[in-house]
Amino acid sequence: MDTLTRKFKLILVACGCVLFSSFVLSGCFSTPNGEKTPTPASTIGGTFTPTMLPFTQPGQNTTETSSPTAHTATSAPSLTDAFTPTPTASLTSTPYPDGYVLFEADFETASGNLILDPGWEISEDESGNHFLCNFDQSKPSLQIGIGETYWKNYQLEFEVKQIEFASNAEEMLAILMRENDQALYHFLVYFVSIPNYPVSVPTGSGHVHFGKSLVSGEYVPLTTEYFEEPVENQWYRVRIGTNEGNISFYWNNKLVFEYHDEDYLPAGAIRIYTDDGTCLDNIRVTNIQNP
Repeated sequence: MDTLTRKFKLILVACGCVLFSSFVLSGCFSTPNGEKTPTPASTIGGTFTPTMLPFTQPGQNTTETSSPTAHTATSAPSLTDAFTPTPTASLTSTPYPDGYVLFEADFETASGNLILDPGWEISEDESGNHFLCNFDQSKPSLQIGIGETYWKNYQLEFEVKQIEFASNAEEMLAILMRENDQALYHFLVYFVSIPNYPVSVPTGSGHVHFGKSLVSGEYVPLTTEYFEEPVENQWYRVRIGTNEGNISFYWNNKLVFEYHDEDYLPAGAIRIYTDDGTCLDNIRVTNIQNP
């Protein structure tokens, strides 16, 4: 009888060990409330090492960011390269410092961003200087397009000459600035005086009509001023500044007029129209950056 009892106890112990082992391998234990709690997988066959998560302050971004990229400043365009800045979405001031060269062409080399009508020719004088001339008699005028519609405050400079004044002709140079969606400023420059028109211009003087066109199509005359009459085949320097509503016009480094436009046109590109026999050189546009 004792022998049977000992064998029965051994069988019970063996069954208990098997049952215990099966629970361990299944990874589950019963909790006091009857729920099963998983055993961490990292404890099986080794020491448990928890995964450390970074501590995050409230509002802190846990995304890893790279260090700032160093930017190299873009050099200003050379004297012979045309430059067109990258367009922006708004009519804000261009992000260039005061005096920055937005465009420059001296016609000694090709100017890729200069938009020319067919009929323009590059001429050369005795000194080897190259310049642009309109010799196309089949058209009333030729034009040059410069710049972008978001150009705001800038100064345009260039040299101009009329090789020969035709008799009974109105030799004229037209300069359009801040051109954007049909709105623009007009500078109509006459090399010779027209009898009795306008009356305020003395005989033997050149003169300039200044006005603006609105998007509606309306033309608003602003002022008419005169200057010394040009001489055939002689270079003269034109300088025009547009700074907010302040407009200035210089002929051969002499101030012809300053005008303040209360309801000024905010921004726009440039176009220059010339008659047959008109030549241009050293076109330059610089940014005006207000403090």
